[in-house]
Amino acid sequence: MQTTLDFDASIDIAQLLESLVAQQPNSYHFVMKSGEIIFVSATPERIVKLAGNQFETAAVAGSIRRGDDEQADTVLADALWHDQKNREEHQIVVNMLVKQLADISKLTYAETPQMLKTPQIQHLYTPIQGQLNAETPLFALVERLHPTPALGGWPREWAKKVIEDYERAPRGLFAAPLGYYSPNGMGELLLVFVRCWLRLIKRDYCRSGVLAESDLAQEAQEIQLKMTPMRELLEDQIDAK
Repeated sequence: MQTTLDFDASIDIAQLLESLVAQQPNSYHFVMKSGEIIFVSATPERIVKLAGNQFETAAVAGSIRRGDDEQADTVLADALWHDQKNREEHQIVVNMLVKQLADISKLTYAETPQMLKTPQIQHLYTPIQGQLNAETPLFALVERLHPTPALGGWPREWAKKVIEDYERAPRGLFAAPLGYYSPNGMGELLLVFVRCWLRLIKRDYCRSGVLAESDLAQEAQEIQLKMTPMRELLEDQIDAK
């Protein structure tokens, strides 16, 4: 989903990044400039980290807001954990990751998800570690793992065709891999999540997982929740001028 925000004043990117780091201390942050386009992102999701023959990835799918206090937060987390639609959405991603990695590695992961919490949102989260059977380049792992069903749909080729046929706006770098790769083969790639600016038009990108039984109004509400942190930082900066 894409939202366009128009501001009369310019955005201080350095200040925005500083605010984003303070707001989302446990996420990955970056700024990337390409021509007149500047991407600013904070994401809790990492596609893969590779060190020698050891790698880490994770399924992050299924989300709900944070509570106003610890008790409310626990109630919401419990509701998410027991929600059939969100558990199914999460399990689809886990199954895909395991299927894509099982023939090249020995995997370790929990059978049930845990919670990954950011200041505004909590997600169902299953970390997956593995030991490769043979030397495998980092980008070969990325090709196997990206995009997950949460981003690109499933089955992958069918979903790709549907996206090409029906999505009107290009995704650009939204949910693209970004990271580092060292000469010794080690590296870490993240998902480029949320937020892009083009000249004086500011666009905020987010997504949710949609299944056959999904409530579209609820999915739209989830997307707005995910957009809120960046939108608030932008509005706060403009209001302060």
